[in-house]
Amino acid sequence: KGKALRAFCSKRRIDLTKVWYVGNDLNDLEPMKIVGTAVSPRDAHPAIRRISKIRLRSNGGHGAARELIEEVLGIGY
Repeated sequence: KGKALRAFCSKRRIDLTKVWYVGNDLNDLEPMKIVGTAVSPRDAHPAIRRISKIRLRSNGGHGAARELIEEVLGIGY
């Protein structure tokens, strides 16, 4: 996933330090280490939670995306 993310961002001239990546499992570890903001849902693997700058209260598939969007937009409840 890290190689694909680098290629995607390079092709589109996206600065990886400005990317937010939401991951929950060990296969997300590499891309989460190369982006500016690593985010994890509550039920993420412990290693992923440890490196996350933002740790959500919601589980993946149970409101995590909404929680993050509301937080970014400043409309969280």
